[in-house]
Amino acid sequence: MCDRVGYSTSYTTSPAIVASELRNPVTQAGFYITRHEVSASRDTTDFKVNVVTSAGKLTIPQFAAPVRLSGRQSKIVITDFRFGKRSLLYSTAEVLSHSIVDGQSILALWLPVGESGEFAVKGGSKRQQVMSGTGGDFHQAGKDVVFSYKQQTTQTVLQFDDFRVVLLPRSLAYKFWAPTLSNDPIVTADKVVFVNGPYLVRSASFSGSTATISGDVDGTTALEIFAPAKVDKIVWNGKAVATQKTSYGSLTATLAKPGLDTATFQKSLTLSNWKYSDALPERSAKYDDSKWVVANHMSTANPTKPQTLPVLYADDYGFHTGVQIFRGRFTGKATGAKLSLQGGTAFGWSAWLNGDYIGSFPGTASAVSNSLTLSFANATLMASGENVLTVVMDHSGHDQREDALFPRGILGASLVSTTNAVFSKWTLAGNAGGESNIDPVRGVIAEGGLYAERLGWHLPGFDDSKWVSRSPSQGVEGATIGFFRTTSEINLPKGYDAALEIILTAPPGSVLRAQLYVNGYQYGKFVPQIGNQIAFPIPPGIVNMRGSNVIGFNLWSQTAAGAKVDLKWNVLGVYESAWDAGFDAKYLQPGWSKDRLKFA
Repeated sequence: MCDRVGYSTSYTTSPAIVASELRNPVTQAGFYITRHEVSASRDTTDFKVNVVTSAGKLTIPQFAAPVRLSGRQSKIVITDFRFGKRSLLYSTAEVLSHSIVDGQSILALWLPVGESGEFAVKGGSKRQQVMSGTGGDFHQAGKDVVFSYKQQTTQTVLQFDDFRVVLLPRSLAYKFWAPTLSNDPIVTADKVVFVNGPYLVRSASFSGSTATISGDVDGTTALEIFAPAKVDKIVWNGKAVATQKTSYGSLTATLAKPGLDTATFQKSLTLSNWKYSDALPERSAKYDDSKWVVANHMSTANPTKPQTLPVLYADDYGFHTGVQIFRGRFTGKATGAKLSLQGGTAFGWSAWLNGDYIGSFPGTASAVSNSLTLSFANATLMASGENVLTVVMDHSGHDQREDALFPRGILGASLVSTTNAVFSKWTLAGNAGGESNIDPVRGVIAEGGLYAERLGWHLPGFDDSKWVSRSPSQGVEGATIGFFRTTSEINLPKGYDAALEIILTAPPGSVLRAQLYVNGYQYGKFVPQIGNQIAFPIPPGIVNMRGSNVIGFNLWSQTAAGAKVDLKWNVLGVYESAWDAGFDAKYLQPGWSKDRLKFA
């Protein structure tokens, strides 16, 4: 834990760069977190940092070129950082980690290629040697040793009396791992080993003269392990590999590329044979909502008071997540309705009268509420009997802090009428079960109140055999909501892991709201008129890497033009792995049951 000491541009030599000083009250290590004062700046700025160290006040770097910071990035300059028996007086290169091997400390630092760095270690060192890579310059500052350099594309290893420093470009730092030799989450540096090269390192252990490493590779990989001197063999994922020793004592080996490549696996994945059903029966005046919650509250504890009564805040009736649907009844003559809704940024809504579409608010990135007067000119009113106004509202949850109290739902609803017609009754539906959490495995935010969600059409085991064949790329016609289902088979061979995503694309100008479900989990929300989120990664356990996967897709067109969306698998990578990605995940994917029918 650190205390925040200060925040100012005075910590740097550039008025464009600000820094926060954090200090560990126990060790007195300092952390100067630098960034552009204008966070949106895209400038590249050079500067030095004014720091307080155990050796006094310094402006660093002392010998190297200034620190360079590109726009929308941050760097942490560190002081008085203990590693093993030594203390890093300061470093303008970022600390990755440190380890102790055979009593000798190893410190790993990183920088982007081409940038200059400098570090100082208290107490100095008689030995100052570049063991590997491109060197820099050694300096003496009082009793301390200083090294300044320009980061190259390759790794550099420096040897001092009783410690070693590894300098890494950022590209190699991404694959420089520090697994522990214990399952204890809190370990000392002598229980940490450095492993360089693989896409992922999952575990490491030493036994006698053998280092046993497990992990993943995504191509031919140069493996390096900073191991004890007595270790001269490497076992990778259960197989011994040819091992060499470097001039500075680390072990190296070459790991072969995976036998399965990304392109081949990509060709095996399909999303086809879709089934379709209308998913907005609630728009019809004849729809039976007798099991819905009757909205009859005439007061609310919410500090935002409604414009009209009854209260139509979804939270007041136990519905807090996803889409909510409201149905208001009236008799008599009316020419329109005035509706005011609130759902937070990016929310949207649509309305139908007696099954006829009358308008939408598609949403914006900034609007938290919206009011519209919708005409009934394009709808058919009942000559006798009740008319039903159906409003479907989508939101992305509540705001934070004090704004969490802002209600979600209808703030006000009234009719435009010369005969003083009024709404006689309101009902509403939200997520199945409301606050009872009927799906504790997936959790309460997995579903909202869409018809398909309430009835469990997105769940494995639901019978869609009587549905028509139609794909999301064919879409829906007019302003409506439809649901699509298919089953996708994945057969990833044993010994491999893969990173998968589903990509959604819609024609330019589309106005729609769509939700993606994988084995019952809502794993993507697509609103192209507001955001550009089109790729939705899906991890193992949600997706079955060896087996069937139920893919559901809810498509809501917010205009009379209709909507269509194309879905496709995309393979981000294939990895030969020590982990079994094809484990049985059925316990994470509860299926459909008849109990869902009561939530219609």
